Amino acid sequence: VADTSNNRVLYFGQVTSNEPAARYVIGQPDFNTDRQRGIVLNPIVKAESLLSPTSVMTDGQRLIVTDLGLNRVLIWNSIPSANDRPADVVIGQPNVTSSESNNSSSLCEPTGTDSNGNNVYPRRCAATLSLPRAAYSDGRRLFVADAGNDRVLVFNEIPRRDGAAADYILGQVDPTINQASDSAEPERVSSTDSFRTPVSLAWDGENLYVADAYNRRVVLYTPGEFSLPLTAVRNAASPEVYARGSVVFSGELTKDDELTIKIGNDEVKNEEGEVVDPTEYKYKVKEGDDFNDVIDAFIALLANDPYVIATPNKDFQAILFTARAGGVFGNDVTLATAVSPETSKTVMTTSGANLSGGQNAARVAPFAIITIVGENLADEETDVSPLDAPLPYEKGGVTVFVDGKQIPIIAVSPSRILAQLPVEVTGSSSSSAVIHTKRKDGSITVSTSVAIPLIEQQPAIYAESTPEPRPGLIYHLSSQATGTVSVDGTAKADDVATVKIRDRSYSYTVKEGDTLNTIRDELVRLITENDPEVEAFPSGNFTRIRLRARVAGPAGNGIPFSASANTDANVIMSAFNSELCCANEAGALVTEDNPALPGETIVVLASGLGIVKDEARDYMVNGLPYNGPALNDVTEFVSSLAGGKTANVLFSGLRVGTVGVYEVHLELNPDLPTNPKTELTISQSFQTSNVVTIPVVNPKSNENP
Repeated sequence: VADTSNNRVLYFGQVTSNEPAARYVIGQPDFNTDRQRGIVLNPIVKAESLLSPTSVMTDGQRLIVTDLGLNRVLIWNSIPSANDRPADVVIGQPNVTSSESNNSSSLCEPTGTDSNGNNVYPRRCAATLSLPRAAYSDGRRLFVADAGNDRVLVFNEIPRRDGAAADYILGQVDPTINQASDSAEPERVSSTDSFRTPVSLAWDGENLYVADAYNRRVVLYTPGEFSLPLTAVRNAASPEVYARGSVVFSGELTKDDELTIKIGNDEVKNEEGEVVDPTEYKYKVKEGDDFNDVIDAFIALLANDPYVIATPNKDFQAILFTARAGGVFGNDVTLATAVSPETSKTVMTTSGANLSGGQNAARVAPFAIITIVGENLADEETDVSPLDAPLPYEKGGVTVFVDGKQIPIIAVSPSRILAQLPVEVTGSSSSSAVIHTKRKDGSITVSTSVAIPLIEQQPAIYAESTPEPRPGLIYHLSSQATGTVSVDGTAKADDVATVKIRDRSYSYTVKEGDTLNTIRDELVRLITENDPEVEAFPSGNFTRIRLRARVAGPAGNGIPFSASANTDANVIMSAFNSELCCANEAGALVTEDNPALPGETIVVLASGLGIVKDEARDYMVNGLPYNGPALNDVTEFVSSLAGGKTANVLFSGLRVGTVGVYEVHLELNPDLPTNPKTELTISQSFQTSNVVTIPVVNPKSNENP
């Protein structure tokens, strides 16, 4: 029994009656002494002393005591048979006379040196302890609840030497960090892969149970036959979201001018802790050079840069930079330029001091199509199940469970699984996934569980499988020319809202009780019933009227239209274009041979946009093609930038007839210039998608901005 307040452990042996007396005492010389009493600042630290022990266990041979106050776990290789026996092994300290919390200078490898040449150590590592609360062994492994570090240490065998390092760590992604902070890491509060002060452990022969005190729960861990990476589960549309940047050249080139691009990293520091100077790539302008020559020279110079991949965009006299590291780490890459001499007429403009836009693609939204990466996930590679039919829940011998619920599977291979995250995880901040694989020899293997950080929305755009920046899977919306009118403001009786097509005006006088929706719908009816050239229909987002030529092909392009309201009206009528435009082939892929046009409406296929509103929500069924209302809308507003200009979002919702795929209809800005690599993103709240490119051709101007 751990007698915490008396700083001792009592050994009773076999108990056969009430109120037995202890046979031996551990941590004290006798039953009447407390060697720690009255000592606050300098407790006694030796192999036979204890300070506030909280846990005691035995595997029948050894005795293991968690010595909370001295930041250590003590091991007796045999159960003591007399008072005050010293421990044989200590965990969490280099020796039995040390008691420092996270004694990293004695137990951890140095991470560098300071300006005085002294070693610098991490705050903690796999060998340190801080206020441990419990230790438990399954007879082979040892588990330690390292409460002060919000983690559980796993030793593959019971240590035989002092200061041994754990083989694995539960609750943290790295031995040197503690992410269990409400303010610094709010997404990890109550996540499936984190603790806040684990205080007790238990083992039932197959599973480890951890009492997670400040999360008010008990969590269960089951050892698996094969392991999954920490970030195994990702958004399938964009498994990585890379940081981006650019340098644009302008002005006038002069022979012998020296141009410099500087690439660095804010997180790469020298032994003094200072950021390492960036690498400078220099080019001296030659006689007859143009900007294309300069770009080609820099692309060659930058080919082996460790932080960025450089690609040319000669149509814009630019170099595009993509971070080699995915996620937020790419945002640490720095970008700068210099021109010499100061009188040079050449201008080099950067997109910013750092690359930007890198995000964590391992956070996924409910109902998203996900990819699970790893090794030896399956014994075969299967076909891809079509998304316009119900998905199977087992494929190639593989089943996947999320929070114990089997999920639909699209395809499997030894290194990758495509599946759909269930809608039921909505409202959670974290889930866990486990893979069961039936092998060709008939055996079944089970993976370790992996945490899935959840977020309400994490938009991602489907793109081609090419190096970044990837061309998006973007489609032309309509075979007929289109345009848009927005109905805004408020509805006030007797206001007159008008849409004019050529010289034909369609007006609606607002009645008491009308809303912007009814104003829109009445104008849609008037146009569709009466106009000989144009039909109208409501947009999925906001109160907008979509105009569409009745005839397909270029004959419908150029039909002029406008919108207005009477003076002093509360309703506001705005035409986003001045004429219908951009008839193409509905559903055709946007390519360099069939580019998008400024003002055209395009269709973006996306994943991770989250829950849809109202009755459409009832049709979100795992593994089944969506067959709810075609005019549905996601809960969180979607915005978009294309070519640095706002693209009007006309619809953002689930694509009818497919599993887990969202459509976003974008009306491109009518002033976009020609650019074969126009960058496009969509955003929801603070989350922005991966960057994709689309070719845009402006027939009115071939000039670069």
